[in-house]
Amino acid sequence: PKMPVGPPGSRGGARASHPGTVFASMGCCQPREKMDEKVAKAMYGEQTDQVPRKKKEAYCSWCYEFSIHYFIKETSTWLCDACKGRTGESPRCQDSMARLEGSRGGGTVCAKSLPNWEEVCEKKKKILSKARSLTKIRYEMTRESPTRHLADKEGVIRPFIFLASMSSHHRAMLAIQLGWCPFAEESFGDPHEEAWAIINKKGLGLRARCVRGLEKVNPFAKPLDWVGILNHVAQTLYVPSYMAWEEEFKCEKMTRAEGKEACLHVHSGKVDTFEAELMEKVSKQQRSKMNRVQVCTVAQLMTTDNLRKLMAIQQARGVERHTMSLGPYG
Repeated sequence: PKMPVGPPGSRGGARASHPGTVFASMGCCQPREKMDEKVAKAMYGEQTDQVPRKKKEAYCSWCYEFSIHYFIKETSTWLCDACKGRTGESPRCQDSMARLEGSRGGGTVCAKSLPNWEEVCEKKKKILSKARSLTKIRYEMTRESPTRHLADKEGVIRPFIFLASMSSHHRAMLAIQLGWCPFAEESFGDPHEEAWAIINKKGLGLRARCVRGLEKVNPFAKPLDWVGILNHVAQTLYVPSYMAWEEEFKCEKMTRAEGKEACLHVHSGKVDTFEAELMEKVSKQQRSKMNRVQVCTVAQLMTTDNLRKLMAIQQARGVERHTMSLGPYG
């Protein structure tokens, strides 16, 4: 007798396949208007004739690029498709979108109306066009600087070196997500200055984002070191007040003294283990929030030669495939 075969996610006898594989086999990796009606319903639901999302093309005051901006109905704001910065319609320039600064978008800045628009565009183009080599990356990871000494002293040397090894483009995208435009900063173009700003910028950096409760109004509260930042993220996202650390994490929670000692060194086995377990949880959470279209897109992306090579390199280093996050490569 034939084995019953059901739709994606059913228990029709066949072993469940990854949703991306199922949708890819149905031919969904193509423009929606060319899809078969059944495929479109599987991907987008019953409302196959949805109204297109409101969008407009304009210069972005965050990334200084001419890009598409999508209207977000839930927040009544726009989102730049190039840098994912929150934008709003500029009252001064019809061909530009203003950046919305602050947690509630209270600060509105139209960069194109500022006198240094052309200067910033030229500076950005010049810096991002510089060739990167392995020798240059190693130099930035090992050279001395005032900000490196500060990172070493404050116990955040690990993320500092990691950020310094990134491209200027990726550091700029991180800065935009944290809430400021790096291209107009005087320090833009210096990897160490950019890395230190991401970690320690007043009110917006990683350390400032991890301050909570009475510490926000305590002027004598000491900023967190790297282990303190990781502990904050882990407890906020995965260890609610009614649960114990051991219920969620295999690695032992480091005390403040242990964390301070571990943060004095670039290499630490305890921090390595903690980072790996936390990253695995983040990547699983990332995958769980993906809709069917995103799952299909990732499945299609995994078939490209460049990503296959990248995954092979990571797996050769002992990194399990399911723990890898696509965030840094996107």
